[in-house]
Amino acid sequence: MAVNGDFIQGFGAGKAAGMSQKIAEATAEWLEENVDPDSGYVLDSSLTVNNAAANAKAVGDILLPLKTVEVTN
Repeated sequence: MAVNGDFIQGFGAGKAAGMSQKIAEATAEWLEENVDPDSGYVLDSSLTVNNAAANAKAVGDILLPLKTVEVTN
């Protein structure tokens, strides 16, 4: 990650490095939770992430109640 030198001097190199570490840890955690290791695709259980594959169970959980609705003409 490129960081502007003025930012580092004003904020403090140690704090910037600490933030970079926190960002790296949070990113790794998100990837582990949301990327299918077999396919490499992002699986979105919340159905809110653009361009992510929808988790089939989450979709089924949402659509299942619709199955019980009767439609009459």
